[in-house]
Amino acid sequence: MTERETTPPTRPESYLIAECGNTYTTVLLFDVVDGCYRLIGRSTAPTTIITPWSNLAEGIQEAITRLADATGRRLISNKKLVTPARDDSSGVDHFIFIVSAAAPLNTILVGLSEDVSLTSARRALHTVYANEVDTFGLADSRNEEEQVAAIIAHKPDLIFLTGGTDGGADQRLANFARTVSLGVNMLMGAKQVSVLYAGNIKLREQIKQIMGEIVPLHVAANVRPNLQTEQLDDAAQMIGEVYEKLKIRELPGIHIIREWSQYAPLPTARAFASIVQYFAAMQPSGARVLGLEVGTESVVLVSATADQADLTIRSDLGMGRPISNLLKHSKASAIARWTAEQIDDETVRDYIYNKALHPQTMAMSESDLHLEQAIVRELIRTAVCDTPLDWQIADPSPAPFRMLLLRGLAFNTMPRLGQVVATVLDALQPTGIFGIALDELGVLPALGALSALEPMAAVQTLESKVLTDLGWVVVPVGRGQSGQKVLHVSIESEDQQTQYEGDVEFGTLEVFFLNKGRSKVTLKPERRFDIGLGPGKGTTIHVSSGRVGLVVDARGRPLQLPQDEIARRSLIRQWYFDMGG
Repeated sequence: MTERETTPPTRPESYLIAECGNTYTTVLLFDVVDGCYRLIGRSTAPTTIITPWSNLAEGIQEAITRLADATGRRLISNKKLVTPARDDSSGVDHFIFIVSAAAPLNTILVGLSEDVSLTSARRALHTVYANEVDTFGLADSRNEEEQVAAIIAHKPDLIFLTGGTDGGADQRLANFARTVSLGVNMLMGAKQVSVLYAGNIKLREQIKQIMGEIVPLHVAANVRPNLQTEQLDDAAQMIGEVYEKLKIRELPGIHIIREWSQYAPLPTARAFASIVQYFAAMQPSGARVLGLEVGTESVVLVSATADQADLTIRSDLGMGRPISNLLKHSKASAIARWTAEQIDDETVRDYIYNKALHPQTMAMSESDLHLEQAIVRELIRTAVCDTPLDWQIADPSPAPFRMLLLRGLAFNTMPRLGQVVATVLDALQPTGIFGIALDELGVLPALGALSALEPMAAVQTLESKVLTDLGWVVVPVGRGQSGQKVLHVSIESEDQQTQYEGDVEFGTLEVFFLNKGRSKVTLKPERRFDIGLGPGKGTTIHVSSGRVGLVVDARGRPLQLPQDEIARRSLIRQWYFDMGG
């Protein structure tokens, strides 16, 4: 017999992936069925990081037990994972742990120019779950004694020191370093603080001498080697390593989970960014995919092409404890403007503060539902408007994209899918033609982790329709008057039967429900309107039906809400109706 004949066939390996969020822990089982990888099952359990448990392993074990009961597959025994998989279909080959429940990395930014070094440092910091608790810069009016007192009061996890172009001789940065060293040394014994230096390389040795042997100092490439160049990868990687060491590795009970896996824990946002970039690689060359997560403790934005994924994590925003921070960025009246009811500012603030105290509560009336969706709109708008430089665009709206991927409890709890689409259209105010998918099952971060280990498993699982296809959106851009023709739309079903043919007028929001299967949609804009191909240029696209259908948003950009309260509420109510609300 040949060696080939004596070697047994390789058995496909199974994967159990746990995602530990701040509120819920989700476990997902992936295995081969009829020759293809599929999502076998999923289950959730409350996350058990806080008291009275203070042990994340308990929540994961409970979720796995529920999954085992649902699938009839023995996965856990005596609170230990059964691994590797057995011939009787019990057990699992690989365990992967994804986490967003770790506390944010409290960070003080120290730099020179707000528009140069501090902006770049902030971009690098936003690639992990972090809070910017203070900022020292040239515009800071505090003296050294007050800045040292601020370091002692904040007790940060990390001080990120940057500034100066490479080769410059700026001693002001060295002065800041002395202040940082003094503050960190005064905290020794009460709190160990890491310092990351990513500034002028000419000052590296001087910075090392100032910090001494006691202060944990990390050195990365200058984030702004010159005024025209920005390089964040090295600093972002080091911040990620500090976050893993100080926050993820210190999670209560994680030592139990780490014994189950040969893979390092992966932050949820990075796993999400990986799968968004994977989707971008499947699009036409150069096309962009946008990922948006509105979670309990953070808002995550991912803008990806096949070559690069730009990740922004806003740990100061979310639908849970951080929700009250929204009032620092938006007035209560700006939130209430998205509702069809008359709501006073005090009611808005009371709802937000109550939500911060009790994140698990859900809207129990139509008025509360509309207010909660208005809050989601402003959260997204704030995250996008505050991070245009993170996406390297000048406009606060996101750059045109081919696909929008949505996830998070804020979307999953909306009773109608049309409300999900309406919320993101109002908040992002995107343009062009794009598809929308919703991650109702919470599989995207798991597939992001899986794509790095077993790409075929991610591909085949996605082909099994684990995402909720909401449909397609067309947004023509141009100036017009109410009632003016903007776009001619023709829709044909697969059997070449005309399903709809007509015009869309300026100022309207139209939803076309498509027959099952694929439809051919022909779009012919008027010469002064652009659907992403140039003024007056049309196209024909083949689209799947989707749960919502084809949405044509001809309301103009930016959206203009009437100043008159009655007219505004009437218009908002009409938009609710148009989207099936």
